Amino acid sequence: MLRTDFEVIRNVYDLLGASALSDEDVSFLLGKPNGYFFEVLNPTDKSKFKQDLWTLFVPIFQTPFVNVLPPTNVGSAEEVKLTSAANYNNKSTIYRFTVTYEDGTATESFEWRKSIVTGERKKENKELTGYLKFLISEAYFLKPKNALFILIHLRKFFDKPFTVEDIAVSIKKLCRRQAGITTLLQRNTDNSRYTYSEAFDISTLDEFTDLPSELQDLASNSSVTNRYIIKHERYGALGFVELNERTLVKVVIHPDFREMRLASRLLDHVMDLDKKTPLTVELSVDSPLVDFLYNCSFAESDEDRKFRIANKLTTVKMKRGTDKEGK
Repeated sequence: MLRTDFEVIRNVYDLLGASALSDEDVSFLLGKPNGYFFEVLNPTDKSKFKQDLWTLFVPIFQTPFVNVLPPTNVGSAEEVKLTSAANYNNKSTIYRFTVTYEDGTATESFEWRKSIVTGERKKENKELTGYLKFLISEAYFLKPKNALFILIHLRKFFDKPFTVEDIAVSIKKLCRRQAGITTLLQRNTDNSRYTYSEAFDISTLDEFTDLPSELQDLASNSSVTNRYIIKHERYGALGFVELNERTLVKVVIHPDFREMRLASRLLDHVMDLDKKTPLTVELSVDSPLVDFLYNCSFAESDEDRKFRIANKLTTVKMKRGTDKEGK
């Protein structure tokens, strides 16, 4: 592997050891499941340690970027050879390895260890939970926020003691669904990372006349087989999606609530209703919605793309199934 990659991985591991954070804290701040961060630290599998993570370690560890980057004397094409072994069991994950540099010198053996703790009850920081409820009341979570964004806000504005684990515990409590208790937050997946926003309800819309007037004007004049509406407890109807069977007709979001990923929530919902049958749509190649649909996992198949280009068609057929096509 490139020495630059190894040096960054080693720097990040050292930053973790010098901090008060656990690897699970870092996984949470990266918007990933438990275990993710230590898995990407595996020095034998550089493919998991993406460069788009590098800048995130600056606010996570509150360190200058130079402490993440490799030393300046390391050549960009210089390689190292790792002799390694990984050990996994229900109590720990251990990476053992030695590094041989291009000049033939070798390091002593490294051992990076993660202990797996189960059954530990985590205590709630009630003052922090109360502050997060205040932020909800101030519409802070109306637009999705990731855990790192929340941490940066708390470091600046919350003057009581807290840990990253406290944030995770409080967020989990606010997302919990319990009978008789209003769920204040929901966890989403945006761009492959967890985010948190106020809870929205998506349900079948039987009559478009149930929509507020500003949304009624945007509904299709032609008949459709299905409509689904996204609503908020305080703000009411925020948007809707229209389908003819599994063909997407229209997705509309109230002008006051755009850029909050509500359209993608609607598309995720209708996709989840029937994961075996793809959603399809056909629209102009010049439509500004093409890029949006690509970002929502719609894709044009290789076959359709070749046919469209060969015949100089002005419309594009896109489909969203369980996997992207044409990639």
